[in-house]
Amino acid sequence: MTETAHDVTTVGVSREADRMLKALCDTPLFEREVDVYRLAVAVALAEDLPPLPASSKETKFNVGTLDTPTGQVAALVRALANEGTDRPYATSQGYAEAGIRHLYVQFVERNSSLHEVFDLKTTQI
Repeated sequence: MTETAHDVTTVGVSREADRMLKALCDTPLFEREVDVYRLAVAVALAEDLPPLPASSKETKFNVGTLDTPTGQVAALVRALANEGTDRPYATSQGYAEAGIRHLYVQFVERNSSLHEVFDLKTTQI
């Protein structure tokens, strides 16, 4: 994992996003909050959702738990974020906040399937 010296060592979410994380893990789609956090960052970046500030953050994960040994979360933020790429873990928090809210609306409020949300095509082999 590549870490920038002045970046955060833990990441967090707002109380509201923490509640949403828990609700998402209560669905059959997700088991671990850290996996939802990672997906939320990726979805927010892919969907060009603006990062949302969290007024007060609940610490959720150490970056060693969040990221892979090869630093894929940091690499994703560096590649796709419009700003804050020198502090990818700090920057990931705003994207996670936006992505968690997006996933919550899709999977909890609307009860959508993975196929509906991600426009997955079924292929026959």
